[in-house]
Amino acid sequence: MSIINRHVTDSGFCREICPGVHWMGGAFLLLNQTPPARLHMSAFLVIGSTGTMLIDTGHPKDRQTITAAIRDRLAGRMLDYIMPTHQEYPHAGNLEHLLTEFPESTAIGDTRDYHLYMPQHAGRMLHGQPGNRFDLGDRVVTLLPAPIHDLPATIWAWDDRNGIMFVSDGFSFTHQEGFGTALSTEMPEPSRKDAGYVNEKALYWPKFAEADSVVQEVEALLRRFPSHIIAPSHGPVITNPDAMGPLLLDALREHRNS
Repeated sequence: MSIINRHVTDSGFCREICPGVHWMGGAFLLLNQTPPARLHMSAFLVIGSTGTMLIDTGHPKDRQTITAAIRDRLAGRMLDYIMPTHQEYPHAGNLEHLLTEFPESTAIGDTRDYHLYMPQHAGRMLHGQPGNRFDLGDRVVTLLPAPIHDLPATIWAWDDRNGIMFVSDGFSFTHQEGFGTALSTEMPEPSRKDAGYVNEKALYWPKFAEADSVVQEVEALLRRFPSHIIAPSHGPVITNPDAMGPLLLDALREHRNS
């Protein structure tokens, strides 16, 4: 799998992680950890030969960086689809802005209530569900169920050309300062604390769920949709899923048993 490095900075970034897929956004400094750690707020631009899609919108603090990066990478092409994985602020907070900036685009995913917040864009909402496929020319993006989720409306996605699974809050982990937008293979393995941070702080349900059944559902999804890269919204892009996947799923089990 070809991994391409383009313009990596620690605050506001855009990096092409494989041909036609661009990782962009920024990070928060977590002062409640010692030493302070960083947590990504990411979006992913997928550029096919005939269509384009943005998966998640990034956090509003990175609005200008993300908008500029999209325009730069599209190089005059249209943005066809914008898919927030769910309605939470770091994932959908830039949706109204991006629909305005890219008037040809359509919001997709679980859009059941977006028209209430953005009535001026009500005609540009396409309700999607797991199993829907979006043909972008030389690749197809398939919407997937989200076994690990923040809100019940969460949807994951899979790019068949590069074998990338976009997993929203799943497989997230914090990282230490100095690694910026390093891929998982370019940085030390996360500590148990880093691996469990999002589970503990953002996901209430793993504490009460049967973790083994959730893990089995994730593993079945990965078998059905083989993935060379896992792209979480809140963590470094994972380019060694065979090694990192079990570690992060074990952190989910540990949260259940703590």
